[in-house]
Amino acid sequence: MIEYPAELPLPLQDGYALDTPVDPMLRTQMESGRARQRLNFDEVPYLIRAKWNCDRNQMAFFQGWYARALVQGVEWFKATLLTPIGFKEYECRFTGHYTGPALVQVSRWEYSATLELREPPLIQPGWEDFPQFWFMMNIIDMAINVEWPEFTFDFPTYAAAIAAISTLQQGQRIHVQADETHGGRHAVYDVVRADSPSLVLDFVERAYQSGQILDYLDLVQVYE
Repeated sequence: MIEYPAELPLPLQDGYALDTPVDPMLRTQMESGRARQRLNFDEVPYLIRAKWNCDRNQMAFFQGWYARALVQGVEWFKATLLTPIGFKEYECRFTGHYTGPALVQVSRWEYSATLELREPPLIQPGWEDFPQFWFMMNIIDMAINVEWPEFTFDFPTYAAAIAAISTLQQGQRIHVQADETHGGRHAVYDVVRADSPSLVLDFVERAYQSGQILDYLDLVQVYE
């Protein structure tokens, strides 16, 4: 699919408008004064009428790109366009030759044209059944990212975790992405440090036990 060159400008806000040239509904007026309505087409084309403002180099390049890459505007291409659902990449094509270019400043040129969208600029199916979620999606998205941020593993391998154990805190829980000691599966460990204070006194036996003398990882869970 041909891509709209990133070096060319986006359409101007001035005069930017969406339109549907064909009514998908067929309405028949009855003698009684009432009207009968029915669906005539499942899908109809959506058009965008727009203007572009270019410098001299952009205008010269666009004319060559339109004539050769798009074969005088016949071919479909991908471009980022603004619709009520936001900026999105659409497959589109020119419905006819552009108007212009017209010199609007010392070295600025403007042209206008109408684009046809291959797919209608509609929200994803299912959203219309849950308006409360659609209108609160920004709040929901913010809450999810704050309360449940994207999960990331602490270390790629068990060896990497062991190599960095001196930088970890006693009792810290870490997640290993591919534990080579457990067949490359995910693993969860608790950190046990050698310098953890631990002293057990046995006054009956007149003995004592000191804490762990080596750093190690205490396995908590292995999962896929």
